[in-house]
Amino acid sequence: MKSYLYGLNEDRFFKKTVEQLVREYMIEEIIETGTYKGLGSTMVFARTNLPVFSIECNGTCVDMARDNLRDYPNVVILHGYSLKQKEIIQFLFQDNLDEKKWKAKAAGRGRGLFFCLRELSCPASAENLLIKLISNNKRQLVFLDSSDGVGWLEFKAFMAIKQRKKKILMLDDVQVVKHSRSVQELKRQGIKFHLSRTKRWGWASF
Repeated sequence: MKSYLYGLNEDRFFKKTVEQLVREYMIEEIIETGTYKGLGSTMVFARTNLPVFSIECNGTCVDMARDNLRDYPNVVILHGYSLKQKEIIQFLFQDNLDEKKWKAKAAGRGRGLFFCLRELSCPASAENLLIKLISNNKRQLVFLDSSDGVGWLEFKAFMAIKQRKKKILMLDDVQVVKHSRSVQELKRQGIKFHLSRTKRWGWASF
């Protein structure tokens, strides 16, 4: 499994692609799940000068991201869950993944069910934020990058909304548990997925 030795903020092609998508599709705002410290994809989005709403459930990461992005007033770091917390936990326990897939390394970091559940134990005052932010007719770039197993659930939630025709969907870590199934489902539905040169991330339009 490929290890990523750099963040998306260091990926020139990622930056260029984001800039092109913003121009070509007249994007009004950017929605992101999984802020972490705000120094990767969130920083790239911040520099577009568009309104950016990034969701992070880990309070420590929220504080670090807000500090790292303090010079970007266009960025709002939301402390909460992208979907309903109980539904995420239930999904992870019921998801039909074998142990080998859970042990697969995502972005060079050993992840698994324990890691996801530890993240989900973080207290947060808000939930279902992704749905609240994308259930509209705005031209949005939606970047899904939450913890491994949550990615597939977020993808299905995105695909279920009625207003996705005006949106661009970007997925990170498409070769591992997080979004490998998401890409397969897009292809099954006949939706073209543009895979990056690094084969780490990609995007689709609707």
